[in-house]
Amino acid sequence: MLNSVDLDLKLSKSEYKEKYKALETELIHLQREVLEVGMPVLITFEGWSASGKGTLINELSQPMDPRGFRVFEGRCDNGEISYLIPYWKNSPSKGFISVFDRSWYRAGIEDIYKTGEYKKKFIRDAINFEQHHLNSDTLVIKFFLHISKEEQSRRLTDLTSKETTSWRVTEADLKQNLQYEKCLGACNYVIEKTNDVSPWVIVEAEDRLYAKFKVISTVVNKIKKALKEYPKSSGDKVSLKALSEKDPFRKVNLKKSIKPDEYKEQFSDVTSDLTELSYRMFRNGIPLVILYEGWDAAGKGGSIRRLTRFFDPRSYNVVPVAAPTKIEINHNYLWRFWKEMPDKGGVTIFDRSWYGRVLVERVEGFCRPDDWKRAYSEINEVEKHLVDQGVVFIKFWMEISQEEQLHRFERRLEIPHKRWKITEEDWRNREKWDNYKPAVDEMLLRTSTDWAPWTIVEGNNKHYARIKTIKTVRDTLKSIL
Repeated sequence: MLNSVDLDLKLSKSEYKEKYKALETELIHLQREVLEVGMPVLITFEGWSASGKGTLINELSQPMDPRGFRVFEGRCDNGEISYLIPYWKNSPSKGFISVFDRSWYRAGIEDIYKTGEYKKKFIRDAINFEQHHLNSDTLVIKFFLHISKEEQSRRLTDLTSKETTSWRVTEADLKQNLQYEKCLGACNYVIEKTNDVSPWVIVEAEDRLYAKFKVISTVVNKIKKALKEYPKSSGDKVSLKALSEKDPFRKVNLKKSIKPDEYKEQFSDVTSDLTELSYRMFRNGIPLVILYEGWDAAGKGGSIRRLTRFFDPRSYNVVPVAAPTKIEINHNYLWRFWKEMPDKGGVTIFDRSWYGRVLVERVEGFCRPDDWKRAYSEINEVEKHLVDQGVVFIKFWMEISQEEQLHRFERRLEIPHKRWKITEEDWRNREKWDNYKPAVDEMLLRTSTDWAPWTIVEGNNKHYARIKTIKTVRDTLKSIL
């Protein structure tokens, strides 16, 4: 694709001035419309070193209100478990424009020596990231700034010759120029494999005025077009008929129990094992994600309290998930969870999670049917990506009977220090048990995967449930350490 680009395209100063003035005014008005309708806009600049990304980002930013956009450098810190985390953390909220200097495709372009299997996984994950934002009605604009090997060499030489700019040139930049042909192949590979999701805009960047005009005119035209169609949602048209007829609760026996003395003995046996395993996991830089879903009063909090005794408090983070805040609801529904992902060697425990999309948001009508139907595949894709990055995933569904739930609700009302745990919301949700049950069934069927299977915990007996969750974590860590 890049081989056919005409790099001789130019624009005179007079032509540029004549065309740019109208574009500048239009961009100012369009930014206001973006804010008014609440459309998120994500713009990324990819391209060769010294191709002018920083200059063009600055030129694009000049006409806009700085309160409505922000520029981010696309770079993953060494401690982060995924190269996608900086992009998720800084993805735009409704009505906001996020501009990235380098894209989520950067890792695939730089890792030109990696195997074909790595490239295939990378392309899959990067496309999924982009598709998730398109699904939530985000406008995605991707620029690739193209210059020739000779032009890049000239610019790098010019930068290194001046004391004020020499710091901007790295060994990687110089190496890229020396290996220009090989890097060109990597760029072509990434562009061709990812052009169908949302098309790349190749910017002929040897003439700076031409490049500036093309970037700004493209942004104006794409925002205008997107505003006419906003909002839109294609949805993933799915049907339970396509699922297996297996009942996820077929083997669940809620009569399972354990006596208090036996519980204490088993709890003591697990302690030494799990404490040692947690330290080995930390030393080896293995990130662990544990999430709990289940009925109200099913024992999620009690189980989490017992489990965290085995971890160094400096290494874990428990995330209680409630209704999204105003800021969170203005982002993609996965955004608030990406912010909480552990660093290498860390542990994040979610007390409820992104599965709220296919449970409470589905049942209560907080999102469109297309959104929750599509979320099964989106969630599976995210979990697959994280597992490929070395994350250990453990997912618990805490199952109790309606009778046991009622008993626990009533007990909470009787005990003064537990009354705060029972709310009107709990009683209201209980009345919708029959609405939630098919949503739970479908969630477990669609999202119990080879890489992140569900463990259903029989929770009528609290001691049995706590031992099962702790042993599951221990056995999972034993299998990888």
